[in-house]
Amino acid sequence: DSDAGSVKVDGFAFYNCTADNLIIQNKVDEINESAFTGSTIKNLNIYGDVASIKNSAGTGSSIENLNVTGNVLLIEEQAFSGCGDLQTINIDTVETSGYRAFYDCPNLRQVSIPGVKYVDAGAFRSCISLETIDLGSVVTIEDNAFMDCSSLTEVIISENCTLIGEGAFCNAVSLQTVYCYAAEPPFIKTDNSDKSYVFDNTHASLVIYIRRGTKSKYTNRNYFANHTYVDPKIKAKVNWWQQEYRGKLTEMTN
Repeated sequence: DSDAGSVKVDGFAFYNCTADNLIIQNKVDEINESAFTGSTIKNLNIYGDVASIKNSAGTGSSIENLNVTGNVLLIEEQAFSGCGDLQTINIDTVETSGYRAFYDCPNLRQVSIPGVKYVDAGAFRSCISLETIDLGSVVTIEDNAFMDCSSLTEVIISENCTLIGEGAFCNAVSLQTVYCYAAEPPFIKTDNSDKSYVFDNTHASLVIYIRRGTKSKYTNRNYFANHTYVDPKIKAKVNWWQQEYRGKLTEMTN
């Protein structure tokens, strides 16, 4: 099947659709709410650019593989949450992965989102089969983004990251390795008791690898006292790395 040229995919457009492959070829302004609800599509392939994939667009579907080769501006909240059959996501460029966009996708194992800039709160929470994630272009990782991802073993955080939210990797009990390439330490959110739970209840041997020559910044209280996190959308306290994570920080050798 293909979408011949309309700029919107309406709600329930593919209701009860059964197909091994669904191809949307042209540029799409919106893929609307419940567009794939009730469908048993195995492979969803979106080749054109998409302005937004709306709330709950894929909820209630049996999509197994999501492949987007065009640019996506926004995947809205809960767009594919609870997709029990979803196994792989490949999106060339996505600006924002919204609130709980892929929440509770228990069979999701492979995620490739190389152009992601903003991972919203709970975006991949409870994806219990996800083992690794490369956030190579990330700017902010919001609260609980990968919370309860119990199979997650390795995370790559980009040099552009400025903020890691409260509980972002909390309860990722298998997480042993984090590579953080940010030369300027990202701020980490705290709760009202001035404690950060970003990496709470991860593997006991967790190591956070940081760039060579940056540990003095990551562990310097004055650095954080003299640098203010400025973003009108973020209303939270921020903390510094030494307070909870100094013993886990190791500089990379190159």
